[in-house]
Amino acid sequence: MARVGFFDLSSTSGAAFDAPDGQRPVLATYVGRVLVPGEFGPLFTGFRRWMIDLIVLHKPTHIGVEAPWIPSGNRKPSRFTAPDVMYMLISLAGIANQVADEAGLIFFKAEPSTIRKHFTGRGRWGSRTEAKRAVIRQCHMLGWRVRNDHEADAAAGWAWKKAELDPGFSYRTTPLFGRA
Repeated sequence: MARVGFFDLSSTSGAAFDAPDGQRPVLATYVGRVLVPGEFGPLFTGFRRWMIDLIVLHKPTHIGVEAPWIPSGNRKPSRFTAPDVMYMLISLAGIANQVADEAGLIFFKAEPSTIRKHFTGRGRWGSRTEAKRAVIRQCHMLGWRVRNDHEADAAAGWAWKKAELDPGFSYRTTPLFGRA
């Protein structure tokens, strides 16, 4: 049986892994520190150690990450499009891929809009804040005690992959069948 681990990547990262019953996620948060702007070594080292500890504890068969968002087109620049932030997100995804490979796990990445569409019924929202609130609201409706939006995003990614691997799981997490 497939066991899933999923990471929402950032300087504060969220993680979700199968609980023993396989019906809900166990959640965790990593708060990394960047003491000198642009120097990410301590953040990357801490994230890698945290990820390995979670893999040893929860023994997943699949590890996934939210695909890093890379700006393109005519979008207005924001603090989320800075080169350092893009470097950090892509590097964290690479570290996750490497750790999964070293552990012999199946690695995957998923687009945030695909995850949100599965989890909330809508892939696109008016703003990042609206999207995050919708994911948190859905987690609360399911009785999942997320402590922050990073854990909520990780839980949503976990649920998406669980549903993909076990179609019978989907009816318990999607909004259409959430009350069934």
